[in-house]
Amino acid sequence: DDAGHFSNGWLAVGYLALRRDTLNMESFSQDNALWSSTQVEVELLRFEVSAAVMAASGTSRALTEMRERFDILWSRVFMLSRGRAGHQEQRAQRGNAKHRRKAVQKLS
Repeated sequence: DDAGHFSNGWLAVGYLALRRDTLNMESFSQDNALWSSTQVEVELLRFEVSAAVMAASGTSRALTEMRERFDILWSRVFMLSRGRAGHQEQRAQRGNAKHRRKAVQKLS
């Protein structure tokens, strides 16, 4: 039956499109986590430079720049800790703490 083949074809196309979109979302999520962590690192470096300039010059402009860099860094760290990557990191830390407790119990 031609209608059955036609509808099966559309079902297959729809399935493949959904699968592709799902894989793209997973890739986007991984890319997003990488981008976010890279941004934290970049902001940390910018803050370190501004702190060095502040220490060397002591001007009010350098102080303002350092405070702004700190605020940006803090917001990036906060956002990363609230996002998916932050939750994964927190789970890993809880797992490490649990592993450490077990190791200490074995030694006791």
